Amino acid sequence: MQLARRLLVALHRGQQGQAVMWMIGLTVIALMTGAIAVDLGVWLRDLRFAQNKADAVVLAAVLELPEPGESSARQVAEAWFQQNIPADMLDRATLDCCTFEDRDGDGRSDTVRARVSLRSHSLFARLLGFGDPTVSKPAGAMRVRARGATVMPWAVFCQNPSSPTCGLDADSFFPFHLGTTLTPGNFDALAVDGGGASDYRNAITGAGGSSGVVFDGQNVELMSKTGSMGQNTCDALYTRVTSPPYNERDVPRCGPSGNQATPFCDASSPDDARNKAQDSRCQGRVVVIPITENFEGGGQDKHVKVYMLGTFYIGGWARKNPWEVDRDGDGKTEMVWGYWLPDVAMQDPWKLVVEPDNPGSGDLAPLVAVLIE
Repeated sequence: MQLARRLLVALHRGQQGQAVMWMIGLTVIALMTGAIAVDLGVWLRDLRFAQNKADAVVLAAVLELPEPGESSARQVAEAWFQQNIPADMLDRATLDCCTFEDRDGDGRSDTVRARVSLRSHSLFARLLGFGDPTVSKPAGAMRVRARGATVMPWAVFCQNPSSPTCGLDADSFFPFHLGTTLTPGNFDALAVDGGGASDYRNAITGAGGSSGVVFDGQNVELMSKTGSMGQNTCDALYTRVTSPPYNERDVPRCGPSGNQATPFCDASSPDDARNKAQDSRCQGRVVVIPITENFEGGGQDKHVKVYMLGTFYIGGWARKNPWEVDRDGDGKTEMVWGYWLPDVAMQDPWKLVVEPDNPGSGDLAPLVAVLIE
């Protein structure tokens, strides 16, 4: 009897010991699981931080390419890093910058790569005696020239060269016909892609690269282009707005019945143009047009000074022979007409950079900074 009692007491104590051990084990597992979860969150946060900073560094640096060049790009990258990393993280963050590459083969760097590393905090790693891990993320950016820059081969005349807006009135109707003081006529355009008929059409459809830039000292100039451009204009505009990515569906083909319908994206007033410029269905009508000195070709091509580039909305165009319509009722006929959109800019990637060191490859086409990795 006494022996049985002692066995029961010993068994009870053993069960209590096992319970304690189980509780200790479960507590350790819970703590380790919590530490791993916290570490994972910290690791993901730091990884995202390193990637974001690496992306930002190369995007800042690539704007210095191809000119002023690699030295300037490196300085900009390092300055950006020092100014935009929080002070309490600078001792844990490092920048490995920069490597450069000439991807378009013009002899100048157009691509920059960098890597941002950050010493993370890890409770679990410390418990195991490994110390804090380091996360590291690379990034690369390239300066590319966008083809199809939607720089139209037409011109708007600068009314006041000393004005920041060239003295243009946002409520004006801008016709493209002979005899106006705002634009050249049907027989005067700009050779933004060259002097041929196919070059003219390519500039309108967006297939060209705007490579006809001339530099005279600090002035940017384009060659004027003479010749009848009625059907070429109509055909090119039809191709432009009905093709991807714009895909207007209600634009009549050029021909005898071309003027019998009014497409949705045609605009009848400045306010109408401003509203439709925000409509996703009408983005093919928002274009860049050079604002230039007044010129009349008179059957002879010449250099034309470009003062600035403006965003315009193509309100409509003549769609049948003789390729002219009196759209505004002033007794004069227009081939193309539109409205100036001073407060409706092209999206950021379409900011134009005129570059004299790259002739023949799209000098009025915008240089766009894009992440490549």
